[in-house]
Amino acid sequence: MRYFALGVAVLMSMCLVACVEPSRIDKVEGRLSALEDQSKKAKAETEQRRQQLEQCVKDEANDAYWSVIKLNATYNPKNGNWTGPSYAFDRAERAKRDKIEECKLLYGK
Repeated sequence: MRYFALGVAVLMSMCLVACVEPSRIDKVEGRLSALEDQSKKAKAETEQRRQQLEQCVKDEANDAYWSVIKLNATYNPKNGNWTGPSYAFDRAERAKRDKIEECKLLYGK
């Protein structure tokens, strides 16, 4: 008796699958492909924003740091060090942090 009920359930589900109108299947497939395209587009945009964020932090934040250092410190070519007042280095660090925060606002999520 149990196998008979199971067989009937399987037969009914097969009938439902076979009896679905082809136009409905086409609509579902169309919606599925649209959702897949939307997902791919969202992933590509996310990846692009991540790359822009990395580029901004790497280039613009470092440029902000070094522009302050070059204005307020002196380079000693003998030992390769920059010397200057401590407030200049603090200001450079602050400029770099500010630029990183700006990058996060522009390209972060």
